Parts: sequence; C-alpha cells; structure tokens
Amino acid sequence: MVKKTTRSTLFSRPAFTMIELIFAIVIIAISILGMPVLLQTTAESQEDSMFQEGIMLTSEAVSQALSFQWDPQSSLLGAGTMTASAVLNTGGDPELEVRVGDFRVGHFPEKLRRKTTPASAPRNASAIANGTPSISGQDNVVDNIGLVNAVDGFKKQWNVTTRVFYVNDAAAYNAGPAIVGFNFSTVPVAGGTTNIKMVQVTATDTTPGSAGDQIQITSYACNIGENEFYKERY
Repeated sequence: MVKKTTRSTLFSRPAFTMIELIFAIVIIAISILGMPVLLQTTAESQEDSMFQEGIMLTSEAVSQALSFQWDPQSSLLGAGTMTASAVLNTGGDPELEVRVGDFRVGHFPEKLRRKTTPASAPRNASAIANGTPSISGQDNVVDNIGLVNAVDGFKKQWNVTTRVFYVNDAAAYNAGPAIVGFNFSTVPVAGGTTNIKMVQVTATDTTPGSAGDQIQITSYACNIGENEFYKERY
C-alpha cells in the first residue's frame, strides 16, 4: 500500500521556525563571545589561589617567629629557660632604660607584674644570631616549600626567608615625661641593640618558568616583658 503525501501533510511536519532558528544562533553567538571572559576569570581565580599560598606561608612564618621569647636573655630564670620574659637593657633610647628598682618607669611595682631583670644583676639584649632560642634565632631561616616535595600539595614552589633586625627606637619628648611620638624606622640598626625587633618574611615564587613574584610581610616585637603566671603547689 502506498501512502499518499499531500501538500497539507508536507507542510505540517515538525521543524524550527525562522524566529526559533534566529534565537538559537544569537544564543550560541553570545556563548562563544563570552568564552574568553570566562576563561580569563578562571585564570585570574587560579592565579589568586596560588598567590594566597604565598600569603599563607609568609603569615605562618611571621607567627612562628613571634612565638619565641624576645631574646635569649629574656627569661626571668636565666638564659634559655622558657618562662615569662623580663625587660632587658638594650642601649637603645635612654629614656626607656630608666629603672626604679627592678621596674621601668611606667611599670606597676607589684608581684607578678612586668619588670626588668634584677637591678642587682641586669642583663643586656643579645646581638641577632641564628639558632638562639629566641626571635633572633629565626634570622636567616630558609624554607623551600612546594613542588620540590609533591606531598606538600602546593600549586607553586616557594622560597620562604625570615630575617630579623633591630630597628630604631628613638623617641621625641616634650618638656614633660610624656612621649609625643616615636621616630619609628624600618632601617636596621647595624651592630647595635634596641627595644624593637623587626621580623621580615619574604616568600619568592621559584616555580620553574615563573616571574619570581614576591610577597613580603613585616611585623615587630618590642622589649616589654610579660606578666608572670600565678602558681599553686600542692
């Protein structure tokens, strides 16, 4: 049996209308034109993610350095003993060296409060030296992190270098005892000791073929001592 095709059945077959076809072409064109923007956004997001690695590593190194006592001589019980830190003599700003017994001007002369090393046996701050049990001991500590060791899980390879310096602690004073402002400087004090240490951590992107981008975070630690802990014996 032969099925007869009429004009009416021929033109009633399902198909795209012209307007639907135009809409489809426009949508496809918009999608294609948006691809470069999408790819650029994705690349920038990946780059930001990699950049965050460097920020995280520098922040971690700064926090680690500042977790140590201020100086090898800072311990109230002697060099290298991990207890509350005492204020040391530094040879920095002379107004900050003034003592009233075992206390600086401005200290509360009470038990377990911040105080200097004993006036009868004062201790001086040490020169910056790598390897000492203090913030100074973090100077020139270098960590290579990332692609060298695949288990690290980092996207890039980083060289993280920590430096520690003494910086200027000179202050300006008016006619009274009040400090009106520190002449705060980031310039290292060569061969001297002051009441301020600067911890500077630099993370350098050492991934092969990279531009060697750097991230640097700087923080400061002051010779202010600590309050002692209350202790009970049983």
